[in-house]
Amino acid sequence: MAVITVHVKYPILEHGLCEALRAEGFEVRPLKLPPDPVHSPPTDLFLLDSNIADDPAELIVELAGTAPVLLFAPPVRTHLPSHRHVSGVIEWSAPVGVIVDAIGTVLDGNRFSGVGPELQSLSARESQVLGHIADGLTQNQIADTLGISRHTVDTYIRRIRSKLGLGNKADMTRAAVLSAATM
Repeated sequence: MAVITVHVKYPILEHGLCEALRAEGFEVRPLKLPPDPVHSPPTDLFLLDSNIADDPAELIVELAGTAPVLLFAPPVRTHLPSHRHVSGVIEWSAPVGVIVDAIGTVLDGNRFSGVGPELQSLSARESQVLGHIADGLTQNQIADTLGISRHTVDTYIRRIRSKLGLGNKADMTRAAVLSAATM
């Protein structure tokens, strides 16, 4: 049984995540901050909120020296810096199955990327529009937010649908929310 050490900024989210992982057969422990490597029991993987600290880089480097680090991040429109000590990123809204797959991938010594080649093909602006769609904004609201015309938003939406092979706004929302993209 793999031991997962978890730290999430929001207690209710952390509780739900821990319970879901226990139900999947993992032993789950909370991460005590600041970590004490001498007295902390060994772990197989750290699952950390990307908001663990104002500057999480130092903590990530320290923890990655003892076990792989998988980041738990806010929705798709959030930009996270790539960090060579991070083995993958999972979005807060990811289904339990995706989280379990990510953990398995990392425990097998691989990096986890929830971003398929199709999502990687999106331009930065297309990714931004897709993130706003996932947030439930209308085309007019997206246009206002980004300072572009409604016609331009419609063009981005057509391109996104074409690149991702999606039929409607619900499909686009699902693609954005289920990805672990760090757009």
